[in-house]
Amino acid sequence: MPRRAAAFLGCTGVACVLVLLLAPSPSPGSALTDSGEGQPRRLQEQESQEATAPEPAPLSEDHKRWLEEDVVYIISPMEKSSFEMLTSDGERDLFIESFWRVRDPTPGTFRNEARDEHERRIEHSNRRLGRESPRPGWRSDMGRIYIQLGEPHDIVRHVDPRQFWPMEIWHYSGDPRTSDLPAFFYVMFFQPERAGEFKMYDPHADGPRALAKQMSLQMGEERTIVQTLLQSVGYEAAIASLTMDLAERADFNSASPSPRNAFVVAAIEEAPYEDVDVRYAMRFAEHRGNVEADVAFATLPVRVLAKSFWDDRGVPFLHYAVEIPPEGILLGEYERDYFLALSIGHEVSDLRGHEVTGDVQELEHHFDEERARGIAARPLAYYDRVDLVPGIYDASFTVQNPISGDRATARSRTLVPAPNESDWLFSDLLVATSSVPLNEMDRRGPPRPFRFSGEQFIPLVTDEIPAGATVVLFAQVVAPQNASPSATLTARGSVIDAEGAEHAAAFGVDRPAVPGPQPTALRVTLPLVGVPMGEYWLRMTVELPGVGTRTLDQQIVVSPDAATSVVPEVMLSDELAPGNLQEYQIRGMQHVRKGELATAEEMFRAGVALDPTSIGLRRALAQLLMDRADYAGVVEQVRELAQRGAALPSDALMQSKALRLNGQAQDAVEVARLVLERWPPTTLAWNTYAEALVAFGDTATAADAYRSSLLLDPDQPEVEAALARLTGQ
Repeated sequence: MPRRAAAFLGCTGVACVLVLLLAPSPSPGSALTDSGEGQPRRLQEQESQEATAPEPAPLSEDHKRWLEEDVVYIISPMEKSSFEMLTSDGERDLFIESFWRVRDPTPGTFRNEARDEHERRIEHSNRRLGRESPRPGWRSDMGRIYIQLGEPHDIVRHVDPRQFWPMEIWHYSGDPRTSDLPAFFYVMFFQPERAGEFKMYDPHADGPRALAKQMSLQMGEERTIVQTLLQSVGYEAAIASLTMDLAERADFNSASPSPRNAFVVAAIEEAPYEDVDVRYAMRFAEHRGNVEADVAFATLPVRVLAKSFWDDRGVPFLHYAVEIPPEGILLGEYERDYFLALSIGHEVSDLRGHEVTGDVQELEHHFDEERARGIAARPLAYYDRVDLVPGIYDASFTVQNPISGDRATARSRTLVPAPNESDWLFSDLLVATSSVPLNEMDRRGPPRPFRFSGEQFIPLVTDEIPAGATVVLFAQVVAPQNASPSATLTARGSVIDAEGAEHAAAFGVDRPAVPGPQPTALRVTLPLVGVPMGEYWLRMTVELPGVGTRTLDQQIVVSPDAATSVVPEVMLSDELAPGNLQEYQIRGMQHVRKGELATAEEMFRAGVALDPTSIGLRRALAQLLMDRADYAGVVEQVRELAQRGAALPSDALMQSKALRLNGQAQDAVEVARLVLERWPPTTLAWNTYAEALVAFGDTATAADAYRSSLLLDPDQPEVEAALARLTGQ
């Protein structure tokens, strides 16, 4: 990946100095010096070790049963992948021991309470929750939820509601300190056709219509269904039909399921391993074939924060911060030259596990001794932001110090809201330890992560805040199209304890709502003077004209540890200028990876409309049109490339294929022939030419073309078969 420059933002209590450090890109195979004797250590050693890694062993029946039945609902994807990669039954036995060891709440004792509780949940599911189905109870939706979340606090049963299928509502509470689950939430089950096992109800995927039993009710509007549910079954069932999170306000008038339901469903899946340290699994995978009973870890202490915000145009980005405490910062030294090297990577996937975007930044910076001492005495933070189209994502971050070999990984779940013409949209809540006003040059410069409304925010990456500190709460609001042009937004920040008592509060400056899709920035400075030590919620309450209030929360711990007040040394990533054509290509490709081809085409065409000379966008659009079987569109885009002298052999071969599939066989033959005349022949060129000749009806010349392809590469079974069909041999 290309190396990017990073800016160091050295901050004191009253001012910040921005210095741009340009790190030269090393040539492939360049050496990194360690911090000891200055001897070169080449990265090829690791690559060669990976290349010779042993092959995974087939799963034994016992290990397959353990993976697919015993722990199927509680094992993390990382653990599952590592377990499957192991090379022997012995390694897998050791892995299972480690799997339960990291979950043991009382390590060092004979009893493992986590394993005992898990086995009890499976036994209960098989005995009590599988009676309506021939399948064992652990395979049912009720069994799965019971195994993942345990005993519900309460169960409300509607055995025979007159106009609806039988329903059960399980009440749960989550601990935001250890999971992404809401503080209080529902899981509802229903029994379609009053037969078989109960199915878990998903407000978004199923919708209230799935609960209706009467045909006349099924044919009506969902608003009518919800109103009938409210009147005939009860308030709780009506709420559960729209939202799983009790903190959310259900809209009975629109009967629109909350978009955050997907968050809750995903959080339920992750709850069994949300607070489990899975680094042992990574170590098993890295050292497969040579795993001992006690797996050692060389880890880099790191904290990660990821939040989604809009830029001034209303375009969404994922902002993230990676912070390393002073004890994790290791600088290299060679002949009085001190340097810092870090590899920071991110990978963002949708909820199906398909990667949407990813990148790795190799950072290297050199300092004199005085500067190095200052850097090593403070936390080090790297801020970046990622182009990201609307959706719900899992983001994983990897940080590695090539000087020490230490590494760390972290994960985060994030929601990038989709445009909504009729409702107010909110960004995430950003809690900052401080903010720095930007000078005029920075204001005119390119956008940067965590930089909004003329300020550079220093986000709180940990959940600890020193007693008596002052925090800044920041959020963005996007107004709907029908919002009043004179609407004014009022934001209030507060500190709330577990019982709901308020310990501190402050108001922000009232802001006129900016017409969407541009966001309105809201900011509240909140002193924590007088707030006792303990756990609290930081809350921003926003008064929306004609709608009511909306709240954004984040949990914190007020701590006596003064170290949490130290401002980090900040590195900022370089950014593209707003509206850069590369942005259209990046976001278009994200839509392609998510399967949203129509939206991707709109994005590519918008970029081409801004700059018809953009080769990359035209090429991406041509490939997308080929995938969508718009062959005439492919021909048009490649023709434009050819007219501008930018077409490559691959473009022309795509054009030949599109012409053939569009019924223009003679033109397809001519384009493929030109490729063979202008560029060195390849198997793809000969095969494309042969296919065009077959469509044109010249089978003899097509056979010769296939023979020429086989001369270049005899190992082409499909080409041999095509030639045999043409020649009858």
